[in-house]
Amino acid sequence: GNTMDSNEGALNGINDEISHGKIKNLHSGHRARMRKKFMEHGIFCFSDHEILEMLLYSVIPQKNTNNIAIEMIYKLGGLEGVFRASVEEIMRAGGLTERAALYIKFIGELKSKLVIDSQEEKCSMATTTEVGGYCCRVFNCLGFERFVLLSLNADKSLISCDVICDGNDNSVYVDVRKVVEIAMKNKASAVILAHNHPGDTTNPSTNDIAITNRIRIVMKAMGIELIDHIICSGSSYTSLADRGLMQI
Repeated sequence: GNTMDSNEGALNGINDEISHGKIKNLHSGHRARMRKKFMEHGIFCFSDHEILEMLLYSVIPQKNTNNIAIEMIYKLGGLEGVFRASVEEIMRAGGLTERAALYIKFIGELKSKLVIDSQEEKCSMATTTEVGGYCCRVFNCLGFERFVLLSLNADKSLISCDVICDGNDNSVYVDVRKVVEIAMKNKASAVILAHNHPGDTTNPSTNDIAITNRIRIVMKAMGIELIDHIICSGSSYTSLADRGLMQI
């Protein structure tokens, strides 16, 4: 009886040591090595799950974020899928708190903004290819529908890209007055409308065509040309102008 009690006590002592000491030190040591790896070699030596793992350090102080990151990337379809997912989807995939999921979503939106900002200066919008490529980058990582206005100067260079509104998975309400106000504020000579379809189609809906031509009529009365309306999905896009759908 005493021997069994003694063994149980020793086992409990080991478990306590693992729970409160060695495992914590193991995670701490791993994180220190990861940070050192980043300092010495930069982000391009990391796999996608390691990048996400390091991001999670800021919002998950002690858990093994490596396993969480691997599971999230598997469930959401890669690192881009993680950033594209909604806050609720991020929470479910990683078992994260809302605060942690918001942090990951914020990083994803920040990434998109930095890409857009870096290309905005002297960005030409003279061809459909230039406009379509730019718009696909604007909507990268979004899991919901967003409607934006591109304001252009007289030589078709980009002045500003402004968000008009956000919607749910497959619909968005567009305030025509807001579109006009932003174009006027930017002193635009011409504008381009753009929005994304979170699914896999870039085909315009009847409503897409109707709102385009409604805005075009209003813009024409203000002396501003509506050049095109681009619909994006992933890296694909459709130009309503090229398809002859912008007739007044």
